[in-house]
Amino acid sequence: MKRKFAVLDPMKSHRSTGMSRLGLLTLLSILLVWVGVAGAAVSKDAGVVLINQAEAIAGEITSCDTAGFPVTICTSGSYRLSGDLNVPSGTDGIEITASNVSLDLNGFTIVLPASGSTPSICSIKSIGSLSLIRIQNGILSGGDCGVQLGSASNSLVSDVTIQTNVVVAGASGITIGPSSRVQDNRVTFPCVSCPLSAIGIHASGNAVIRGNSVAQAEFGIDVQCPAVVVENVLANPFPNGSPVSGFIILPDPFGGNSALYRSSCTFSLNNQCTFSGSTPDANCGNSGP
Repeated sequence: MKRKFAVLDPMKSHRSTGMSRLGLLTLLSILLVWVGVAGAAVSKDAGVVLINQAEAIAGEITSCDTAGFPVTICTSGSYRLSGDLNVPSGTDGIEITASNVSLDLNGFTIVLPASGSTPSICSIKSIGSLSLIRIQNGILSGGDCGVQLGSASNSLVSDVTIQTNVVVAGASGITIGPSSRVQDNRVTFPCVSCPLSAIGIHASGNAVIRGNSVAQAEFGIDVQCPAVVVENVLANPFPNGSPVSGFIILPDPFGGNSALYRSSCTFSLNNQCTFSGSTPDANCGNSGP
């Protein structure tokens, strides 16, 4: 029996190969587009807006943000640093003018030169009556204040290291509005001769101040009752050799700043003051008069 062999048509084979290649190229294009879209989605991280030096200089991080500093956040949402920010003299680093803003410093640093300006120059500042501001996870260096959220209620500052070069009286590491939380932060004033009234953490009423460390501040923690202050550590030397107060509790019906505990405030025995080389501060007591 004779076997039959199919005769290949070169033109048909060429067309078939061409169609196969076209199909492969189409599939590859689709895959590349999908990967690009997926990559973009990953880089934006589901709507998180990234901030770095180049973006800050270019501006338009939000609709109201102009080129250069400060970076202005006027739209609610999630923001994240993707690099360090080096801020020129005479301006804040980031100004927040909208409520419901989450800013993840992502382990990066915002660097400001020492200023001595009035009002103080801050790494991060809120403007206007706001709420629900969240700042976390990074380093703030220089300027007169680290985080200034005095106009923002129901807010949070957590896991931030603040090293401010205080050169004006009344500057602070962290200032936060009513019903807010300050947790697991590290505040220090690395200046040779800090002025009076440098405050580590300043909080309005109904605050929770927990697990923070404050060093080299004239006043470690300044809080208005009612409040909860637990597991914080304050360390000396305070500037000018002054043991003025580890804690200021307001209102203070007993006069002075005589003790950590006050009516309507709840404190844990785990608060500590360490004053090496100077007189222990009687104002770091853990019981009322």
